[in-house]
Amino acid sequence: MGGRIASQIGAAGADVEGLVFLGYPLHPPGKVDQLRAKHLSDIKVPMLFIQGSRDTFGTPDELRPIIKKLEALPTIRCGRRRPLLQGLEARGYSAGRRL
Repeated sequence: MGGRIASQIGAAGADVEGLVFLGYPLHPPGKVDQLRAKHLSDIKVPMLFIQGSRDTFGTPDELRPIIKKLEALPTIRCGRRRPLLQGLEARGYSAGRRL
Protein backbone atom coordinates (compact mmCIF):
# COMPACT_ATOMS: atom_id res chain seq x y z
CA MET A 1 0.00 0.00 0.00
CA GLY A 2 1.32 3.43 -0.86
CA GLY A 3 1.92 6.22 1.63
CA ARG A 4 -0.89 8.43 0.42
CA ILE A 5 -3.53 5.69 0.70
CA ALA A 6 -2.16 4.55 4.06
CA SER A 7 -2.34 8.12 5.35
CA GLN A 8 -5.95 8.45 4.18
CA ILE A 9 -6.85 5.22 5.98
CA GLY A 10 -5.08 6.50 9.10
CA ALA A 11 -6.90 9.83 8.83
CA ALA A 12 -10.21 7.97 8.62
CA GLY A 13 -9.54 6.53 12.08
CA ALA A 14 -8.23 3.05 11.30
CA ASP A 15 -6.85 1.16 14.29
CA VAL A 16 -3.11 1.59 13.65
CA GLU A 17 -0.21 2.19 16.02
CA GLY A 18 1.62 4.55 13.67
CA LEU A 19 2.51 5.22 10.05
CA VAL A 20 5.84 5.02 8.23
CA PHE A 21 6.18 6.76 4.89
CA LEU A 22 9.05 5.73 2.63
CA GLY A 23 8.75 8.73 0.33
CA TYR A 24 5.45 10.53 0.91
CA PRO A 25 3.92 11.81 -2.38
CA LEU A 26 3.34 15.40 -1.25
CA HIS A 27 2.50 16.62 -4.76
CA PRO A 28 2.62 15.38 -8.37
CA PRO A 29 6.07 15.85 -9.94
CA GLY A 30 6.51 19.46 -11.04
CA LYS A 31 3.18 20.57 -9.53
CA VAL A 32 4.16 21.94 -6.11
CA ASP A 33 0.90 23.91 -5.91
CA GLN A 34 -1.16 20.67 -5.79
CA LEU A 35 -0.41 19.53 -2.24
CA ARG A 36 -1.80 16.22 -0.98
CA ALA A 37 -1.49 16.91 2.72
CA LYS A 38 -4.75 18.36 4.04
CA HIS A 39 -5.86 15.05 5.59
CA LEU A 40 -2.57 14.56 7.49
CA SER A 41 -3.83 16.81 10.29
CA ASP A 42 -6.58 14.23 10.99
CA ILE A 43 -4.03 11.53 11.84
CA LYS A 44 -3.61 11.09 15.61
CA VAL A 45 -0.89 8.43 15.69
CA PRO A 46 2.89 8.88 15.33
CA MET A 47 4.20 9.28 11.80
CA LEU A 48 7.69 8.77 10.40
CA PHE A 49 8.52 10.35 7.04
CA ILE A 50 11.62 9.07 5.25
CA GLN A 51 12.00 11.43 2.32
CA GLY A 52 14.73 11.53 -0.32
CA SER A 53 16.48 14.80 -0.99
CA ARG A 54 15.82 14.44 -4.74
CA ASP A 55 12.27 13.08 -4.55
CA THR A 56 10.24 14.65 -7.38
CA PHE A 57 7.02 14.05 -5.40
CA GLY A 58 8.25 16.34 -2.62
CA THR A 59 11.55 17.13 -0.99
CA PRO A 60 12.20 17.24 2.75
CA ASP A 61 12.31 21.04 2.53
CA GLU A 62 8.82 21.05 1.00
CA LEU A 63 7.53 18.58 3.59
CA ARG A 64 8.93 20.24 6.74
CA PRO A 65 6.46 23.17 6.91
CA ILE A 66 3.58 20.69 6.58
CA ILE A 67 4.71 18.36 9.34
CA LYS A 68 5.53 21.22 11.74
CA LYS A 69 1.78 21.91 11.90
CA LEU A 70 0.75 18.33 12.70
CA GLU A 71 -0.51 17.38 16.14
CA ALA A 72 0.74 13.78 16.01
CA LEU A 73 4.41 14.81 16.40
CA PRO A 74 5.74 13.47 13.11
CA THR A 75 9.40 12.78 12.48
CA ILE A 76 11.26 13.33 9.22
CA ARG A 77 14.45 11.63 8.10
CA CYS A 78 16.03 12.58 4.81
CA GLY A 79 19.07 11.92 2.74
CA ARG A 80 20.34 10.42 -0.43
CA ARG A 81 19.38 6.82 -1.08
CA ARG A 82 22.70 5.14 -0.36
CA PRO A 83 23.39 6.70 3.07
CA LEU A 84 19.81 5.97 4.13
CA LEU A 85 20.12 2.31 3.13
CA GLN A 86 23.47 2.05 4.89
CA GLY A 87 21.85 3.35 8.08
CA LEU A 88 19.12 0.72 7.82
CA GLU A 89 21.66 -2.01 7.08
CA ALA A 90 23.62 -1.03 10.18
CA ARG A 91 20.44 -1.75 12.17
CA GLY A 92 20.04 -5.25 10.70
CA TYR A 93 17.92 -4.56 7.63
CA SER A 94 19.02 -5.29 4.09
CA ALA A 95 18.02 -3.37 0.95
CA GLY A 96 16.18 -6.45 -0.32
CA ARG A 97 14.33 -7.23 2.90
CA ARG A 98 10.89 -5.85 3.64
CA LEU A 99 10.70 -3.62 6.71
